[in-house]
Amino acid sequence: MDEKSGDELAQKVGCVFLAALPFIIGGGWLIGRHLDNQKRMRDSAPVSHSTPVPTTVPLPTPPNPRSFDTRAAAAGLQDVLDGAEIFFDVEILPGRRHVKIYGCTNLPPGTKLMYMVRDSRQSMKAERITYFLGQSHGVVQRDCTFETEAFGPLEPAGYVAEVLMPIALVQAPATKAIIGDEGENLIGRFVRDERLGRVVATERTFSTYPP
Repeated sequence: MDEKSGDELAQKVGCVFLAALPFIIGGGWLIGRHLDNQKRMRDSAPVSHSTPVPTTVPLPTPPNPRSFDTRAAAAGLQDVLDGAEIFFDVEILPGRRHVKIYGCTNLPPGTKLMYMVRDSRQSMKAERITYFLGQSHGVVQRDCTFETEAFGPLEPAGYVAEVLMPIALVQAPATKAIIGDEGENLIGRFVRDERLGRVVATERTFSTYPP
C-alpha cells in the first residue's frame, strides 16, 4: 500500500468514527441514565420492618379420653350366672367424625356380639334409612373385653350406640354350654326377651358436637 492510499484510508476511518461518535455518546448516556434510575428506585423503595405473620395450621380436635380401663373393669365383674353384664363407652376419635365402641362383659369369651351406631333421628321402625346407621359384629376376647373398628364418617349430631348379644341359636357351643341352649340361664337388668329369643343388650347416647 502506498502512502497516498494510507492517508485516504485514515481519513475515511476518521470520518466514520466522527459520524458514529454521537451515537456512541448517546448510547452510553442512555445506559448510564437507566442504571441511575434503577439505583434511585432501589434507594427510594420503602423498607418493611413488620414482623412476618406465621402460617398456622389448625390442629385436629383432640379425642375424648377413655372413661375406664376395660381390663380392670372386667376383673371386677360378677359371674355371668349371677346376672349378665355389658359395660361400654364410646371413644370419639380426632376430628370428631369417627367413633369406636369399647367395653367389657362377663359373657363367656368367644360370645358373639353385635354393635350399632345410629343417628338419634333415625328410627329403627322407619322403612327407610335417612340418617347414619352403622352396624358391626365381633366376639368377646379372652380378657372379657371388646372393641370395634371405627364407625363413620359422622356429622355433628346426637347418636345412639348399642351393644347386643344375639340369641343363643347363633352362639358357639362353648357359649351355649354356659348361657343355655336358648339363653335360659341368662338373668339380670341387661337381659330381655325378644321375638326370636333372649338377648343381652345395652345402649347409650353421645354427640359429636364440638365441646
